[in-house]
Amino acid sequence: MISFLSPQEVIEKLFNHMVEGYDRDTYPAIDVVYQFFFSVEGEVLPYFIEVKEGEAAAKKGKHPKPTVTISTPLRVWLDIANGSLNPIWGLITRRYTLKGGIRYLRLMPKLFRVEREISELTHILEGEADEGKTAWRKPARILLLQGAPRAQEGFTEFYIDPFLKGISSTGAVVEKVYLAKQKIKPCRGCFSCWTDTPGKCVQRDDMEELLKRLEEADLIIYAFPLYADSTPGILKNVLERQIPRVYPYMKPYKNLTRHPRRHLKRQYIFIFAICGFPEKRHFDPVLEMFRAHARNLHAPLIGAILRPGAMAFYLDPTQYFNLVHVHDALKEAGRQLVERGRVNKKLLRTISRTYGQKAIWQKNANIFWYNEQRKDQRS
Repeated sequence: MISFLSPQEVIEKLFNHMVEGYDRDTYPAIDVVYQFFFSVEGEVLPYFIEVKEGEAAAKKGKHPKPTVTISTPLRVWLDIANGSLNPIWGLITRRYTLKGGIRYLRLMPKLFRVEREISELTHILEGEADEGKTAWRKPARILLLQGAPRAQEGFTEFYIDPFLKGISSTGAVVEKVYLAKQKIKPCRGCFSCWTDTPGKCVQRDDMEELLKRLEEADLIIYAFPLYADSTPGILKNVLERQIPRVYPYMKPYKNLTRHPRRHLKRQYIFIFAICGFPEKRHFDPVLEMFRAHARNLHAPLIGAILRPGAMAFYLDPTQYFNLVHVHDALKEAGRQLVERGRVNKKLLRTISRTYGQKAIWQKNANIFWYNEQRKDQRS
């Protein structure tokens, strides 16, 4: 279990960061000792950092000949360290005391800094996939991940079929992967793919090959039924296991923070989802999740086909011709997606529309499930 750090552990962690950030290239010959007396919870904790002969070391205790002595509440120095308190202003306002030359205080941010480490990551942090508004190019590789637990037997397959026929009519080739037939474990949260084996998950299962296909695809289509306001578990595993596709480093993006992607290429994401309830609003949570997923994978979400009330729409014989109409619309949507990179709004409304009266829909659904329950009980 993760526990709170003690004040001593906090100090040691802080000093380790300072030692690691020592800029020996700029200051190889400086000799200086920073002695600290931290006060916390009625106790005074002595620590010092010594820089000598191009090496920096942090130790607990008192140095016999410190260059600078700083006596400070631990809270005050942590505020200085995290940038919320200017060290000179803190000294002027007597938040802490200093014995020795103030020039050494001014030198600290330069002497112990991390810019040297960050400069080595410039090519990673500045690299960016092409996410701007550019002319649409017909995707050469389309990967469809079908996330329904029942694979070909469910309603996801029924509705996705005409959509794929529309895609095929353009000459495009789609690789379809039934996730229910794959062995994909949940992410362990070990971060080995960022540290021990960069870019590679330590778990050996079908996700290893799927990651390669995800990187190669120009267009990724996620198809799934809504489960508990989100995706089925197997698809959620796939989303989480894509962490190896990004670096652990942080970079700004439109007032947010995200990770740089390892392999930069122009790539797009499209969503195809169905649900049992008749209202389209039930897709809102999962759409927001995929917007974040697309943003963090540097692959714009270019659209979504949403079919609410999918099961009841199929089972209601009075909706037969409306169902045929929707199937035709799905085929046209597939064609438009490949050729234009989008599906027009009128077509999307046709596909997502709730046909018939909602009250009648709800009543019929209740009758259906009541009869199904009695049927199972009799058998």
